[in-house]
Amino acid sequence: MIDQITLGIAIIIATFGGPIAAVLVTRWIDGIGLKRERRMQVFRDLMRTRRLRLSPDHVGALNLVEIEFHGEAETIGAWKEYLGSLNKIVPENITNEELDTLFREQDRLLTKLLHAMSCSLKFKIEQLDIFDGGYTPKGWNDIENQQQAMRLLLIDLLKGNRAIPIASMMHPTPSSPYPPPPDTSARPHSPGGSSGRSA
Repeated sequence: MIDQITLGIAIIIATFGGPIAAVLVTRWIDGIGLKRERRMQVFRDLMRTRRLRLSPDHVGALNLVEIEFHGEAETIGAWKEYLGSLNKIVPENITNEELDTLFREQDRLLTKLLHAMSCSLKFKIEQLDIFDGGYTPKGWNDIENQQQAMRLLLIDLLKGNRAIPIASMMHPTPSSPYPPPPDTSARPHSPGGSSGRSA
């Protein structure tokens, strides 16, 4: 009698436990897949915009690293280093050499972050390939630099630190190849040299 009760309980557990377990396992696998896809999206955005630091996509992906890669100590550590460099206040009197040094340091830290993310996602990408890779048309950089220069000029004008340069556009009258016309305003002299006296 006891054996039959135990068998019945086992059959019930197997009957109801199997589908439930299958659903739980499926949901668990789906959760892992969604988590990886979100991480891949952040990684793709950062790789795609690694030469466009001012891109909204780059900034947006950078702000999601802390959430999507939570628990990945190496990635979070590299992210904090890179963010710390980006948040440095650049003095107004910084030299071009110091600015180049700062940009190179930011390049190095971004490369370190992307490499840590690639390792987390099981990609085999060398740091040198990340650092040297990526493409940005020169025209994009030229447009960005011109827009920045125009913004700074406009700010200086509005603050009164700069005046609008005004140049004279008067052009001299081109010389004529013909001689000037005779002057008809003078009175002609009478012939014979008459003085106008009576005899």
